Amino acid sequence: MRPSGPQGAGSRGVSPHTPTTPIEIPIPNPFHPADRDTIFQLARQQLAASARDLAVRDHAERSARLLMQGLFAAEGWTVE
Repeated sequence: MRPSGPQGAGSRGVSPHTPTTPIEIPIPNPFHPADRDTIFQLARQQLAASARDLAVRDHAERSARLLMQGLFAAEGWTVE
């Protein structure tokens, strides 16, 4: 006996499987390749703008400098 899943699963495109067959669940994709490229470009632009607005690089450099100074000062080293 093989479980068939929830009632009506077959009507949604879900196929029953055997232990050696992967489950296939079709997912509609409303995006075209050009849409995907546009979405990624917009996301990259937004991330870059957010990083600039939050001064992420400056903060990371200050934090790294403080960490390095703390680690190496005990040994007599300096960090520039």
